Amino acid sequence: MKIQEQNEYFQTELTRWLASESGSSYALDESVLWDELNNGVPATHILQLGQIGIETLDGEAQKPLVFDAQGCSGMHIAGVAEYLPFKDDTFDSVLLPHTLEAVANPYQALREAHRVLRPGGFLMLTGFNPRSLFGLLGRWYDEGKVIHDSIRWIDVSRVIDWLELLGYEVHDVHYQNYNPIQKIRFFLNHQLPAMGNLYGIRARKNVHSMTLNTERSKLWQLNNPVKALSVRQYLWSRDD
Repeated sequence: MKIQEQNEYFQTELTRWLASESGSSYALDESVLWDELNNGVPATHILQLGQIGIETLDGEAQKPLVFDAQGCSGMHIAGVAEYLPFKDDTFDSVLLPHTLEAVANPYQALREAHRVLRPGGFLMLTGFNPRSLFGLLGRWYDEGKVIHDSIRWIDVSRVIDWLELLGYEVHDVHYQNYNPIQKIRFFLNHQLPAMGNLYGIRARKNVHSMTLNTERSKLWQLNNPVKALSVRQYLWSRDD
């Protein structure tokens, strides 16, 4: 099976599994995650990469422009997440529901999401936690073995490293679902949250401004007098 076909298969099978009885608890906790991630985020000019439906507990669904491999009528566009046909700084929010697990090049997809997100905008994503009980033992669960082996497992710390490398401020990391030990989920959610089977991350794209470090610039001018003169002339011409 080709990589792209495998990725499309994962998204399709995950959608079916979340709608089934065995995946119902995961679907409910996925809704909890999106409630937490969407709290306080403007709901305008939203782009979603991937076909997984996003719904919140109060029944209101996000209505973003959905970009996925299959596409359909309405607000859906067919294409791959690694190459987006949108201009830079277009969207206020970009949503990636289990998207990085379903693309051939997850970092490239993240870079494209970063490119089309405006400065100060929010990037939100969810995924399966490889360090959870589901990540370690899920292939032997009756409820999870259907999709376990088709997931492209990506650790939370790696996603955070990618985001920080792109210049994001990571605001929140949330965890949900503690199958098969849901009976003590309240304890785990407060004491050992990183054991959650699902994780959600909300990050904000930083707005960078050009500032001069005067101490370093003095040393640079001593070592590069000709270049320093050209820089000063450029700054004076801008003031005029």
